[in-house]
Amino acid sequence: MIRWYLASQNQSYKFEFDNRILWSPKRNKNGSKSYSYECMKNIKAGDIIINVHHQHIMGISVARRDAYTKPKPAEFQDAVWDVSGWQVDLKIKPLNIPLEPERSFFGDPNNRKDKNDAFNKNGTINQGYLFELNPVEINHIKDMLLEHLLAIRIIDTN
Repeated sequence: MIRWYLASQNQSYKFEFDNRILWSPKRNKNGSKSYSYECMKNIKAGDIIINVHHQHIMGISVARRDAYTKPKPAEFQDAVWDVSGWQVDLKIKPLNIPLEPERSFFGDPNNRKDKNDAFNKNGTINQGYLFELNPVEINHIKDMLLEHLLAIRIIDTN
């Protein structure tokens, strides 16, 4: 079964997008586990990742292979993250879709199922790097992607 994830790539966006990867430490800097980092090890080849940067969907990706152990990239040496990490290689389709107009949907308590959901009560992305999306979030994001792709098709044919 294909799983859908949302990666909030604010600090790491440029490097990860340019290199078509996700990378996260395995543990928090204090050595404790993090839901977001634990999600990384669950990514399998074929899973779908929504790449978000500053509340915009900047791409939709497919995992090329299962997550694997990889040391922290040299570009992140100044970051306080743990040295041991998870990496996922991606095939990325760039997009630029703002999440701001969808805040009321994502903030609706009926659409949030778990404390580890991607979105908070304000409809913005929770603090964290990676979240597995729930079925309600997946369906809404699919609708957003479809609308975006239809708009591009209409523009391209005129």
